[in-house]
Amino acid sequence: MFVVIAAALIIVVVLLIAWPLFRNSAKQRPTGIDTSGADGSVDLESERQNILASLTDLEADLQGGKISQADYERLKDIDEHRLAGILDKIDSAAAATEAPAGIQDMAAPAEPATRFRTMNIAGFILLILLVAGGASGVYYYQNAGLQEQNIDSTANPLEMVAQLERKLRENPDDLQGQIMAGRSYMTIQRTEDARNAWNKVLELDPANVEAQYSLGYLLIQTADSGDPRNFEQAIRHLDAALLLSPGLPAALYYKGVALTHLKRYDEAENSWESALQGLPPGSEDAEFIKDAIRKLKNGNR
Repeated sequence: MFVVIAAALIIVVVLLIAWPLFRNSAKQRPTGIDTSGADGSVDLESERQNILASLTDLEADLQGGKISQADYERLKDIDEHRLAGILDKIDSAAAATEAPAGIQDMAAPAEPATRFRTMNIAGFILLILLVAGGASGVYYYQNAGLQEQNIDSTANPLEMVAQLERKLRENPDDLQGQIMAGRSYMTIQRTEDARNAWNKVLELDPANVEAQYSLGYLLIQTADSGDPRNFEQAIRHLDAALLLSPGLPAALYYKGVALTHLKRYDEAENSWESALQGLPPGSEDAEFIKDAIRKLKNGNR
């Protein structure tokens, strides 16, 4: 997929950038017409002033923190190239004004035009090489990054978990690694390991919604129905998730489940009603919760 996207980007960038290279830089002037008049000079001077003002604004934006250093360097380079071109045109116009009238009226010779077209083609070929090389570099960098993470896309889930565990032994404070571990352990039903991973996530990031929700879910799934403490602890985690993400339907649903085990049926019904408000009407999840509410009201607890 990356290769296809990179190829499409190369084509688009090459076409956009190369188009000016194939245009004639200037049409031959009809004999007897002098294009070095005052209007052209005024336009060039005005453009020069605009570019200088743009450079000044860029400097102010950098100092004010409105743009990054990288953006500043890129935009400055563009403006400086434009300014150099304008200055060249101004110098050429001044030289043409001082030249004899007969030279001004002569048509441009064919040899420079041919040379310009040859330079265009050479520039186009160089552009293709640069863009293709850049895309190849990005592709290599991306693959190198994956290799550094020791992630093998062909490995089975257990092998991927083993690789992740090796990395976490080296760096147990890797937040994203612990989150991935928690998800993986839940997928392969290693409940205790999942609980340890999510507790580590909360240690590193106390405001992590997924960790609070997952711990509440795991406590409900593994709780002894005769011991209310796990359900009460699950509700505390789910309430923490809801405080961070109000109206989270999954947290509201499982909170209702925990409340039914504590025989707090009215609160459970309210929690499920709140969960319904965050679900698309008629969706499978919404119908499932409606059915749970009906059973609760009918005494099927």
